[in-house]
Amino acid sequence: MANPLSAVPTPYMVRVNGRTLYANCAWDALGIPAMLAADALVEAQTDPRGEPVSYSIEGGELRADDRLIVHFPLPFRVWYDDLVHT
Repeated sequence: MANPLSAVPTPYMVRVNGRTLYANCAWDALGIPAMLAADALVEAQTDPRGEPVSYSIEGGELRADDRLIVHFPLPFRVWYDDLVHT
């Protein structure tokens, strides 16, 4: 793991510049296109029913279905206190 990238496949696939990269979480999936200053398609397998979720970053802007949300239950300042819990 070298944030925002994962060295192994995860449920967070980021398709960018003709490659598929993996993120460790929803937050990192947003970090990959930001790090590369590139457009990207994110496909995540996070739904308990197994339904894939996808959204894109275009020109630095998030493009997603209005029904999608990302919820961060803890403030960023404590994320690294316990990464497994976060």
